[in-house]
Amino acid sequence: MDDETRYIEVDAYGAFARRVVKALGKRAASGDPTDLRVIKRLKADVDEAEQNAIVGLIDQGFSLAQIGNGLGISKQAVYMKLNKDRRRIVGQELTEPLF
Repeated sequence: MDDETRYIEVDAYGAFARRVVKALGKRAASGDPTDLRVIKRLKADVDEAEQNAIVGLIDQGFSLAQIGNGLGISKQAVYMKLNKDRRRIVGQELTEPLF
């Protein structure tokens, strides 16, 4: 699979996920307040997916600056995201200088 195909697949999958999340919000809006816990859990899952993607990209050799560019944030902000919950990155060494 070439890079262009992979980009299209990731982009299409992301678009699908966004549609599902929007539909979930509409369903929760017409349901019960306890349904909000499903959305809260989904939010935590998305944060975990981002963490996993960042660690995976670091493992592939991408720099914090490159990852930050992909997220639209600085490399320092990527570093802060990684250190927000150290349990998710046990064993990961960030050797790239921040400044």
